[in-house]
Amino acid sequence: MIDRLETFLEGEDRAGMRELQALVCEALGGREVTGRFVDQERLARTGVFRAQFEVEGRLRSLVVKQLPIHRSERERYVTRHWLGSVGLAPHAPPLIGIAVGRDGETAWHVYEDLGRHELAATLVDRRAVGAAVEVIAQVHVRFALHPLLAEVRLVGCDLGVPFVEASLRDAFRNITHMLTIPTLTARAREVAMQLREKLEILASEQSERSRRLALRGGPETLLHGDLWPINILMVPRADGFAVRLIDWERCGVGPVVYDLSAFLRQFPEHQRAEVLETYRRSVPAEWTIPEPSDFNEMCETMELARFANSITWRAMAVGRAQPGAPPSWAITDLEEIVTWFETLRPMLPHGDASKAAGEKV
Repeated sequence: MIDRLETFLEGEDRAGMRELQALVCEALGGREVTGRFVDQERLARTGVFRAQFEVEGRLRSLVVKQLPIHRSERERYVTRHWLGSVGLAPHAPPLIGIAVGRDGETAWHVYEDLGRHELAATLVDRRAVGAAVEVIAQVHVRFALHPLLAEVRLVGCDLGVPFVEASLRDAFRNITHMLTIPTLTARAREVAMQLREKLEILASEQSERSRRLALRGGPETLLHGDLWPINILMVPRADGFAVRLIDWERCGVGPVVYDLSAFLRQFPEHQRAEVLETYRRSVPAEWTIPEPSDFNEMCETMELARFANSITWRAMAVGRAQPGAPPSWAITDLEEIVTWFETLRPMLPHGDASKAAGEKV
């Protein structure tokens, strides 16, 4: 029996708490073992906690994460089915089990805690970055043109040209609706007008951007969808690192440039060409990288689509609010997105990237 288990996440008004506590008890050995809840820590990610327990005199640490049911399904398929089907199960999240709340809308995932081993977005440790990039490349290569991509698209989403086009349409529709709200403050209205102007420019470029992305964006494959260094765990071991790719809740199907643009953006500008070269050496020779200017354009297209997608959900939150009470966080976020557009820089500065022109990716 795990003492004080009922105090785990106490004060958190969250669905599925009873189901989660039952799963945690089972993960720790069931009612036959003796233990107690020790402490918990809210991690930087929303709805993610690290919890420590003392079981049979030993400390045990788990990570628990709350997800909407559709995102829970994506991570379940990646962890339990897709990665294993191509021999990459050792790089999957260390998922113990899933507890679904009675509301049917949320789920709790329980993982083994592998420690604080997130990849650093720098080339300070080239071995770690190299090991991570090799695993990313393996995922892309083994799923390129794989029959399972139909299932990935069904459970996940399409992150290629359809994502670019739909994100722009949805953002324009929601920001336009936001401007019809009579009680919108002057500050919020100005922000919405700025964003609509930027979306109008993107709309005029959409056809050509989509054409070039379809032509040069790289093979269609399984994409992580949120490939930031914090979602890559580098667990040290005697012969190097055990690499785990976690947080697959935004996974989908699309061209490799979607993942590459998100990953490379987290590194200092002067290091990106070297990281990309490591990826190039890890994929088949026929995967070619375009000229730096073309590669930059495709990365920019993916980034702008993500900007538009972010606009959609903030503007929708404003539209759903009661008259005269738009959520302040949504307006603040929309203001920040304006600065994203204004500060977006080329992925590969031409001086650093020229050597990569025409090379393989």
